[in-house]
Amino acid sequence: MSRGMSPHLRLLRALLLLVSALTLTGLHVPHERTPRGWRAARLVPLALSALSVVGNIGDIVSSIGNAFMLMFSLSMNVNNVQGYAMMLFLMYHRRRVHQFLQRIWELDQMTVGCQRKGEYRGVSILTILLAVIPFFCLFIWMVGFFSTSGLAPPNYIINWYIPPQLNNRNWFGIITVVQVLSGLISNTCQMSFDVLLVGFAGAVALLQERLATYCQKYLTLSSDADLVSGVSGRFNDEDATHLTTLYSSVRDLADDLTSFCSLPTLLLHTTVAAGMLFGSYVSILMVSTKSGSSTAKVIGFASYTLSMVLRLVLVSWAGSWLIERGEQLQQTLARLRWPASASPAARFQLQQLMEQTRQPPAFHGWGLFTVQKTNMVALFSFVLTYFVILLQMQVR
Repeated sequence: MSRGMSPHLRLLRALLLLVSALTLTGLHVPHERTPRGWRAARLVPLALSALSVVGNIGDIVSSIGNAFMLMFSLSMNVNNVQGYAMMLFLMYHRRRVHQFLQRIWELDQMTVGCQRKGEYRGVSILTILLAVIPFFCLFIWMVGFFSTSGLAPPNYIINWYIPPQLNNRNWFGIITVVQVLSGLISNTCQMSFDVLLVGFAGAVALLQERLATYCQKYLTLSSDADLVSGVSGRFNDEDATHLTTLYSSVRDLADDLTSFCSLPTLLLHTTVAAGMLFGSYVSILMVSTKSGSSTAKVIGFASYTLSMVLRLVLVSWAGSWLIERGEQLQQTLARLRWPASASPAARFQLQQLMEQTRQPPAFHGWGLFTVQKTNMVALFSFVLTYFVILLQMQVR
């Protein structure tokens, strides 16, 4: 597969390798059975994740009596738990991820004759941004923590429930190291799913774009036939079969990817919405009430909330791009005039293709919403509405 691999697939595989190195999950291994060394290494992130989830849930339960601390705990801990859920999901479906990459590579090779120069630039930029955002946020958060003078219990880098027997200076360093490592694992696994979601959407979008180019090569433009003069006479039943088979393969891939990403996408939007709502309100309270929060901590928490907004924006942009490329393919077919040399069988296949492209592929969250910019705006409106309600109620 490495021969002739597109820059997009190389980037996705490189990021999977980075995730494996940082989390010891072995996600980059394409084999059916994970090597023994990686199976042993996976015990480390699993153990750290279990400790973190217990600490996260304990902190949420212990904060129920204080509205401010409860919102602070929810905005942080729910998002961390989502990262561990993504880790388990990707570890369980590791083989499927590599099968999807293999199918994308095969279709990429089949449509390589219709590629454009620099066609991967947009999706590569999105992928890199999604990979950088969580690490930049984690860096700011840790700088804010270690720049404070109160490096002692109960001031931990992440709000956990710590048993009284361990809540002392003797255990402070060990707990801090565990929290840093678990936070790195959570942020990295969040990033890995975001990157795969955008990468898969971008791959299907580019394949549809290539199919539109293929149509223009073998069908005559009704508006200006001279653009493809001499091409229409070469269109035959084999071309029609190849085109419809190719689109069916792309559509099957898109449907399988949609099913694969459906539930994690719902979880992503749910946790981001909760994080934006509670995080933005807590940030306002930190600034307005001066509730014992240092400037570095306020900046770190605000950047953490902003990172969730940016993640949702980039994922939604990729979802809209996928839909737009599907609509572009359908519009291209509608504008083109079938060549006179096409047989009735070829015309029937092209008519079937027209019907199949009327509903472009789109990623969704468990069938409840479609991943696109318009739904992102609706989610922002929902969050803003309840944010205003919290302000009016003056929840403390």
